[in-house]
Amino acid sequence: VLVFGLVPGIIVYLTREAGSTMAGAPVLLDLQYHLNLHAPNVMALATWTGGLALTTTARFWLPLPRRIALWARHVGPDRAAARLVRGLYLLSRRMHVYEVQTLQQRIGTIFVGAA
Repeated sequence: VLVFGLVPGIIVYLTREAGSTMAGAPVLLDLQYHLNLHAPNVMALATWTGGLALTTTARFWLPLPRRIALWARHVGPDRAAARLVRGLYLLSRRMHVYEVQTLQQRIGTIFVGAA
């Protein structure tokens, strides 16, 4: 049975042990680490190797993200949001003036007709 797309062998062992615990049977633990070329071990070794490589070479690649962060302060989402809010405010002010003038014209037409 596949659970969340994981390999069934790992899940079968865990579920068998969990079921025996629910039935009151003792669980036998086997604390060993087998160094072989199965996918979980290869992924763990690749993660450790990548982490060590990034840590040891940080002085070479770290200035690039720092420059990007400084650039983002000038052109980042905060500035774009502030420009958008300012533009919407100006549009709202212009629309308000137009609506007031239109309302005055309509009321004036009614008053002239009623007089």
